[in-house]
Amino acid sequence: MCWHPLIIRWCLYIRHRSGGAYESMRNTGCIHLPSQRTLRDYTYYVKASNGFSSDVDRMLMKAANIESCPTRDKHVLLLLDEMHIKEDLVFDKHSGELIGFVDLGDINTHLLQYEGRLKADSPPKSQLAKSMLVIMVRGLFTKL
Repeated sequence: MCWHPLIIRWCLYIRHRSGGAYESMRNTGCIHLPSQRTLRDYTYYVKASNGFSSDVDRMLMKAANIESCPTRDKHVLLLLDEMHIKEDLVFDKHSGELIGFVDLGDINTHLLQYEGRLKADSPPKSQLAKSMLVIMVRGLFTKL
């Protein structure tokens, strides 16, 4: 079935607020809604990874129409926020990795391993992540 983008957005919003409520609405049969799998496919449009994503950068540049917009529309605000996340491991079926461990980047990881070797003969145990840093770009004079 082909879904209208507005319906997909609405369903993603409802599912985000309460997965149980979304499933209840789906199972009533009063309204035909996309499956959880379909919504997941729309949610993971860009493959999430640690660090900055060149795919997201390209999407932002295209949405901002940076080549043809006036100078004042190029002013943006960067918002940094720490999000607390559920402490859990997730299996990535594309790469075969377990995701959820603290990852501070290559240099910080090497420094932590070095510090662990100085304190003891065994490398430090991997810790599960409890929070993450989120960066949001917002246009000051545009809808970006």
